[in-house]
Amino acid sequence: MGRKIMVTNTIGRQSWTLTVVRDFKSSLDEEIEWEEFYYGRTSEELEDKERTPKHLPSGLVYLLTRANLISEALESGFVAEMSSYPKIGDDWLRFERIAMASIVPPFGPTVARYVVEDGEDSIEMVELMCRGELLPLKLWIRVLELDCSTMAWLIESELSVGRHKSQTTLDDWCEIGDVTRAARFKPWMRKQLPLPGPPQESYKFR
Repeated sequence: MGRKIMVTNTIGRQSWTLTVVRDFKSSLDEEIEWEEFYYGRTSEELEDKERTPKHLPSGLVYLLTRANLISEALESGFVAEMSSYPKIGDDWLRFERIAMASIVPPFGPTVARYVVEDGEDSIEMVELMCRGELLPLKLWIRVLELDCSTMAWLIESELSVGRHKSQTTLDDWCEIGDVTRAARFKPWMRKQLPLPGPPQESYKFR
């Protein structure tokens, strides 16, 4: 009998978050599709100067519109909460995986595209651990306002006044396609922020 190979699976019954903060110097036209946002699982990731701001994927814009949080997102930001198992509540929407590939074949990391149930809006998710684990077939996602603690941190941080960085970084591997302000008629080419895959262990924003 052949020896069984055990692969660690951290997907299970998890939920995790991504905090998204507007880049206040990205533009002034107040159209959320063309605003840029910083993002991170923790405050340290948000303050990482090697991470450049990105546009929101259509799936997050759809969630924000549905939750009536567009104004709040433009004023400060929001939190995306993700789950790899079914959630109860009207604020949760299911996304299904439609494509998956390795960003740098053959050793990853893995990136997958998810589309909202009964719709066309989508998000991109990146596997963070690169240890042979699969991204879930289905995701449940909701968006929330920044809580008081995060808002207090944001006011004290340099993100509240914006920052610029022109250098390309490894973080740029996480999006599909490039964009400029002149590409308004090609929205699929915007640099979009990726959502993080299931973590190996739980974490807190601060």
